[in-house]
Amino acid sequence: MSKLIDICVQVDPAYGSPHVIIKTDRRSPLIDKIIDAIERCTEEEDPDVVCYSDDTVVFLNSEDITRIYSENRKIMVCSEGKTYRSRQTLAELEEKLDESRFVRISRFELVNIRMISGFDLSMAGTIKVSLKDGTETWVARRYVRTIQEKFMSINQGGKDHE
Repeated sequence: MSKLIDICVQVDPAYGSPHVIIKTDRRSPLIDKIIDAIERCTEEEDPDVVCYSDDTVVFLNSEDITRIYSENRKIMVCSEGKTYRSRQTLAELEEKLDESRFVRISRFELVNIRMISGFDLSMAGTIKVSLKDGTETWVARRYVRTIQEKFMSINQGGKDHE
């Protein structure tokens, strides 16, 4: 297997904060992924999602969210076996959350990629998603290709979801 990149770290007291230089013969999708990863690392922690449970306001770390879905015109957020309401729209949450962690599987649902335990591909043209909390949900037909492409890019990037 060939080595994709060489990494060299130089400690220099002249720099107060990290200084990153990428040297390459051309710009490529790999370089863009590296830049995106560096930018994500330098941003603040994953954003908290403000949710509600009865009269209580709850701040959920996006890493702990299993899925977000619409039910009876309300946005529901599942985390650690509990379900909360959100006042944000699904589109607002999708934009706010890390796209490398969350994927839209239907018009009404987002799932945390790292909370997926498996896929059932036995029915032609559709995918059943099993989540680590035991929940099962379905990828809408129009999102099947998106899901396949997302996981192909993760697999090709050498990453493996937990």
